[in-house]
Amino acid sequence: MPGRYLCRQAISAGKLPIGVTGGIKWVIDFCRREVAMETSSSISETPKEECVGGKERRRNYRHDCVGFAECWVSDPESLFRGEIRDISLTGCFIRTAARLNLRQSTAVDLRFTLKNSHFRVSARVMDIRQGKGVGMEFIFPGSQPPEWLKNLIKELSLAPLSPRKSV
Repeated sequence: MPGRYLCRQAISAGKLPIGVTGGIKWVIDFCRREVAMETSSSISETPKEECVGGKERRRNYRHDCVGFAECWVSDPESLFRGEIRDISLTGCFIRTAARLNLRQSTAVDLRFTLKNSHFRVSARVMDIRQGKGVGMEFIFPGSQPPEWLKNLIKELSLAPLSPRKSV
């Protein structure tokens, strides 16, 4: 089984680690699952690939991160805070222990801090895991994500993987 370091090399270089067979696509998929399961089990969350039907539904790869997030909900008016745990071009996961009275598709004003920068984006609630967190989908005025988000994702994709610390 490839280790975390070999997985990172395979993903970034697009090459097979020595002694691994199965094709590069298989190795990259395997490595992403291994890293996702490693990091999610360390904070007692379900693996990133685990969802309804057991198949990944996301269109974009999620990048691990640690930052602060505030979500303003207008209906009913409320605010909750949490820790942003991963982000992609289309959404993010915010870990919070707050008991949330939200419905799927509820619109929120999301403000978050990553890499010492502050960001603001409209989003909608896609997944609620009581006592664990909320999955958000970003809402953009156009069909494409803004340049600041593309640049942030690019920066996160180049950063070395590091183990998460439970907060």
